[in-house]
Amino acid sequence: MTLSVIVTCLVQTLVLSGVLSMSQGQGTAKIYGRITDLFGYPIQGASLQVFSCETQPNRGTKSPAETKAIQTTLSDKEGNYEVSGLSWGEYRITVSYRGFAQAEVGSVYLGKGADRLLDLGLKVGQIVDLPTMEISGTVSQTGAALPDATVTAVSAFNPQVIQQTRTNKKGYYRIDLNTPGQYLVYASKPGFAVEVQSMVSGAQKQTDFILTPLRVHQSPSRLNGY
Repeated sequence: MTLSVIVTCLVQTLVLSGVLSMSQGQGTAKIYGRITDLFGYPIQGASLQVFSCETQPNRGTKSPAETKAIQTTLSDKEGNYEVSGLSWGEYRITVSYRGFAQAEVGSVYLGKGADRLLDLGLKVGQIVDLPTMEISGTVSQTGAALPDATVTAVSAFNPQVIQQTRTNKKGYYRIDLNTPGQYLVYASKPGFAVEVQSMVSGAQKQTDFILTPLRVHQSPSRLNGY
């Protein structure tokens, strides 16, 4: 093989490697979704930032100070946003808008070429003291009180806004919410089917639940194949 042929082959190999590395570095994954308040109304102009969570050499740990901003975008009039051209890996997402508290999703993992839907709800910033809303009621089974049942109130648009409590001996519970919005309220107890109700803060306070016992025709051990 002549020297000129060897040099040509080396040049072609280097060029091909460069093209492949460029195509891999650009990335084809994306994150998209909608930004709203906790009532579900879209927020236009909210700033969404994407940070790459890169493990530092010889440390093996990550902290917010060690992450690097990758992209920034703004939501449109419908609250929609899209961040594309991302490589596979782990990311941190922050969303901010004037008058609202910043929302953060600490760990979002993207596979190669994956599309990740991520809707985010912002809660009103604690600029002034907002009136506390009380959700209260009873959890029962066909008229009989159910003590020690779990009642959970979670925002319909931001699962990080969540509160829980347990019923007392008379089946009574109470949850105080200081963030207005739409909520899903769950009542649960082992051996009973979960019941959920939706509510808008300020529009409803008394929320009673009647749980139905689960009817399992086979024991859990037989369902697992034992």
